[in-house]
Amino acid sequence: MSELRKRLNEIPDNDTHLGLLTIRVWPVLALAVFAQPVGAQINVRDYGAKGDNVTDDTAAIRAAVAAAQRAYTLTKSSVPGGHGGIPSRPEIVFPSGRYLITEAIYIAGGVVRGKGEALLIQKHPDKDLITSQNAWRMTISGLTFVGGRNQLQLSNANDDGGFIQISECRFYGAAAVAVVMGKGSNSTQLKIRDCVFVEPEQALVSYTDETNVPTAGSRAAGR
Repeated sequence: MSELRKRLNEIPDNDTHLGLLTIRVWPVLALAVFAQPVGAQINVRDYGAKGDNVTDDTAAIRAAVAAAQRAYTLTKSSVPGGHGGIPSRPEIVFPSGRYLITEAIYIAGGVVRGKGEALLIQKHPDKDLITSQNAWRMTISGLTFVGGRNQLQLSNANDDGGFIQISECRFYGAAAVAVVMGKGSNSTQLKIRDCVFVEPEQALVSYTDETNVPTAGSRAAGR
């Protein structure tokens, strides 16, 4: 991990010096974009996260996630005779910093966003970074993930209309897979755009019906 961090410190924002390769992806199908209602923001710093590359921020981040989940609401469906609705909860925001974690962070859904240079670093190569078993409508953007086993370990209960978007993220040194959209997610649509994958064991595993990774924006560098 120390060697990976050293290399990470040497990588500029545009990653131009890396020998970047095109990601091999599954066939791209049409993808509909589902908007998530914009709500309040929850800043992980307000719940005690330091982002100082020293403190274990696991508990503080979990507290912020729990606060977002307590504010969960389900808007009424706009489709006549429709059932359910669109989930809404505050955005979880990571300001610039290096947030060390020692256990996986479970996030039910919603928007998770990094501002500036926000890194989420898993100290243990046998543990995941972010997990979700009910990622029905979820957006993850602007974060850098470092280390760990599976960096995004996502799935849902095969609900129709599931949509996951991952954008403008960087993934470094996953011991297993950077992004996993697990089994039982067949009716989910996954879109990955403008992301960079560096030295994962594997960049992507997806069991969704529709997986969209525009190769013009997303890049990968192998080990």
